[in-house]
Amino acid sequence: IQVLAPHQRGSNQGYDVRINQVPYYAKIYRDQPDKARAEYLAWLIYREVGVAVISDMQLIQIDGQWAVATQWVDGAQTGVATIDDHWLLALEYVVSALIQDRDRGKPDNYLVSKGVTLPIDFGGAFVFRSAVGQYKGEGEDEIGQLPFGIDNFIDMLRPSSNHNRKTF
Repeated sequence: IQVLAPHQRGSNQGYDVRINQVPYYAKIYRDQPDKARAEYLAWLIYREVGVAVISDMQLIQIDGQWAVATQWVDGAQTGVATIDDHWLLALEYVVSALIQDRDRGKPDNYLVSKGVTLPIDFGGAFVFRSAVGQYKGEGEDEIGQLPFGIDNFIDMLRPSSNHNRKTF
């Protein structure tokens, strides 16, 4: 692993890295190895059930801290393209409900590459709240609620009603 430079792209500290000469973005989970493992597991589950996701994610350590490294996608932009495959969108929503992924449905947690919408950032899955890394239930009770963004999922199915979506 070659650490290139610190580059924070969200709420967690991050780094641009290369793994076997391939560019990745690594998100650091200071003193939270369980959160890094939970995000990696969420990505594996989405991938295994057939939801289109970034092609590779790895658990790594940088300076003794756990990180999730996501393969970089050149030319991708944040947002959601028109989603024609309603089955895949429904599948993504069902999986997000089962693993309590609070990050789904938020347009800034998707990349569009070559017309394909790819969910990114699975840090809100399982027992963790997105961004701040607290356990769900700390500060607010989210356990047992539907995942955040159900309206955004519905809007993705009806492009004419979604004023927040970017179409590429």
